[in-house]
Amino acid sequence: MTRTPPAVRTDDELPVPSYVLGQGLLDYALTSTPYPLMASPATGALTRADVTLVVCAAPGEQVLCGELTVELPLGDEAQALVSSADGIEAVPSDSYWTVTVETVTGRVRITLTAAGSGYVFDDGFLVRLRNLGIARAVGGTWIDVAENAVPLGGAAGTRGGAPVRLENAKAPFRPAVEAGSPNRFSAHRYSGSGADTAPATLVAAGSPVTLRWQDRQGVTRRLFGDFLPEDAGPHDPREGLDVTDRARLDSAPLLRPAVFTLRTTDTATGAISDESVTVQVDSPTCDGLTLTGPLTPREGRVAFDITGSFSVNGALSVEGTLGAGELRATGEATASGPLRTSGGATLDGALTTGGRLRSDGEVVAGHVSTGDLTAHERVQMFGTPETATISSGWKCSAGTDGLYAGHLTPPNPYLTAADLEVVVNGVGGERKTAAGVERKEEYGALFLPLLRGDTVQTGGVASTHVGFQRVFWIPFGTGGFPMTPS
Repeated sequence: MTRTPPAVRTDDELPVPSYVLGQGLLDYALTSTPYPLMASPATGALTRADVTLVVCAAPGEQVLCGELTVELPLGDEAQALVSSADGIEAVPSDSYWTVTVETVTGRVRITLTAAGSGYVFDDGFLVRLRNLGIARAVGGTWIDVAENAVPLGGAAGTRGGAPVRLENAKAPFRPAVEAGSPNRFSAHRYSGSGADTAPATLVAAGSPVTLRWQDRQGVTRRLFGDFLPEDAGPHDPREGLDVTDRARLDSAPLLRPAVFTLRTTDTATGAISDESVTVQVDSPTCDGLTLTGPLTPREGRVAFDITGSFSVNGALSVEGTLGAGELRATGEATASGPLRTSGGATLDGALTTGGRLRSDGEVVAGHVSTGDLTAHERVQMFGTPETATISSGWKCSAGTDGLYAGHLTPPNPYLTAADLEVVVNGVGGERKTAAGVERKEEYGALFLPLLRGDTVQTGGVASTHVGFQRVFWIPFGTGGFPMTPS
């Protein structure tokens, strides 16, 4: 009997499904999942596949079958279908059959035996061969099927002919892309024991994380990031760390927010995919921090402890403690708690602390307001001293804190020390006179600590003898003391 085969696809994407018609009493077709079959990768776990064998009688005919024998070539060569019989399971679509799986020389033999006097084929019948471990070599392979069958009315046990062969092929291995991330790359909280833990989105400074990804064959993998562990081996940061043979890695302790990127390269196609995870760090430690605007924490008390330089292009306000290797700001710097620097502080504006100021370097600021001041380098408090011989009605204003010193120049036949008098801060201000000098041939001196903004004006009898008075101004800063008449 000659039968016309069904129309099949002949394009380059999929091979023609394997089928055999008219060679025996029964017709056979073969399909697989995945389709087409793929050889296993050169190393690692075998690729698993399911093969479905479709068995039926010709249209309008009935066949009585007592036994079907399916044989799969076993080995590592290109013609082998499976590398091992381990895990293979045969599941018929009808419970009328019993199944045995055994290994014979170079083959895996699957025998299906019908109950009673046999199975009548008047409709389709399926045999699902599950969990086949496909051989690693690429090439053509086959499945042989022997039938013990007769047409209805014939003698039982008469074979319908020689075994039929269904040819198939093993394509090169190509990993399947699963729904969502093909690598399942993620970061988890570190446990130290390898136990599954919650995802790591925010961790304390100094905590490592565990990076995980799905184990896949036929790919190479490289991991990029700033906090990869030193014991994982040396690597070029531009090339990443080779993690092809891994499925997890514990990072080094995180000191600041970190981004890890897993690059996966398909060895068969060369296709590259990158996946990244980000882990935030609570109270990060920075080697350096540069801001182009104000830094003002708005909630709670915040402590800054920075081992490197800290530069702010604007104002700096910290509700808490500020510690830095070097502090630079173009505006004012304010800390409600102590301020500590090891490299000094340079500010264009004022420096104000609510606690102690400690610096191992030079502190330069327009104005410094603090509690205790501890300095391990030079503290420069004095500006350039000024001196002048005053004139009548002389008045000036302090541009910074400083020390005012006035004295009478000898010989002075007209004045006593009590006559050396100044008025601080104008009308209603305090009058100051020199003390302790009684003899006219000697001269007295008047020393006044002044705050920035204080005014000083000569007064009393001495104001009419200006040629016998001289003033020294010793500033505790860079602010001047304009010596101009009022």
